[in-house]
Amino acid sequence: MYIYPKTLQKYLELSSYDEKKDITFIFDYSKIEIKAHKLILEIVSPVFRTMFNGSFAEKDTATIHDIEPEIFQKLLDVIYLKPIEIESIVEGVALCNAAEMYHIEDLKNMCESYLVEKCSIYNCFYLYEKVKLFKLKAVVEKCLGLFNTKLENIEFVNVMLREMTKIDEDALVEFLTVNESPDSILYQIVEYFVEIGHLTTNKKALGCIRFLTMSVQEILLAKLLSEQEKLALIAQIEGLHEKTKPILAMPNNFSTNSHERHYGDKNSFGYRYFWLQILIKFPVDYFEHGLKRVSIIKDLFNEIQINAIKKVLKQKLNGKSVETNDFRLFQALLKESRLITWLDVVFHGGKGITLVCKDANSPDLISIDFKAIEKIN
Repeated sequence: MYIYPKTLQKYLELSSYDEKKDITFIFDYSKIEIKAHKLILEIVSPVFRTMFNGSFAEKDTATIHDIEPEIFQKLLDVIYLKPIEIESIVEGVALCNAAEMYHIEDLKNMCESYLVEKCSIYNCFYLYEKVKLFKLKAVVEKCLGLFNTKLENIEFVNVMLREMTKIDEDALVEFLTVNESPDSILYQIVEYFVEIGHLTTNKKALGCIRFLTMSVQEILLAKLLSEQEKLALIAQIEGLHEKTKPILAMPNNFSTNSHERHYGDKNSFGYRYFWLQILIKFPVDYFEHGLKRVSIIKDLFNEIQINAIKKVLKQKLNGKSVETNDFRLFQALLKESRLITWLDVVFHGGKGITLVCKDANSPDLISIDFKAIEKIN
């Protein structure tokens, strides 16, 4: 098909013909004005067509309330067939919102492709919250796929604990639905968000937890459950194990799914997820919420049936290596965790674990070794 390149070039130059422009767009809280041709806009956008054939038919100015001038200019550039660049995730979301408002499908498709490409564990919660109303199926599917990132990925957990405080409960429910980590860990995440006040109601979130896959001890330790709910769930678990009818009915709105999630080798569970338990208690923003737990570390070790721990803290700062058994030094490190990037965790079977992190003020790595010296028989 012949393109008529010279004619097309003339069309592309239309946006520079100011003397023929018959509509001026002004913006809230900005002195910027953008001029355009009504005819061009209404040919491309049914929203502009309705606007210019209705209350704005005889007017030469229109106020744009919900779009920044820079975003609106790029919207018009697309209408005038001028190339644009999406410069960030935030801009991509804003352009997608503008494209949705004015029914510019080409721009919406462009934004969707960009957001799918840029979607990662670092922004999937933000993106899911922003685009779920735009019906961007590919972006939503990419986000949900990343929601299933194994909680062995320490960077993902750091992002999750930080970003989920900025989004609504629906995103947390989606995460709890699709993630394949053990339900005892997923429950702790719900408990954490309730504790910091992010969840005003936890019914939806708790409804995603497969309590029937958890142990009796884990049920008894669940702070968000009433005593009646604990007894009923334990009765259900015992009924499943004994293959008999439970003596108490299943609590309302709780999951009846008794199939474990596909999280891998169950035998190594305690050590593969031990570090996550620490992050749940001491996430990056934990101390900013004013929560204090003086004895939580000792309690934490008891939870995984280690009665006593010898900790060796090695800080390769200024070329020095420091060893200590003092809980307070470790707590001080955690209090400054906003300056630390957690990089990796190494499991040593039943002998202990090593957490590897990096101080923001130093190029060197910090290695924290935990060695179990006594276990409960």
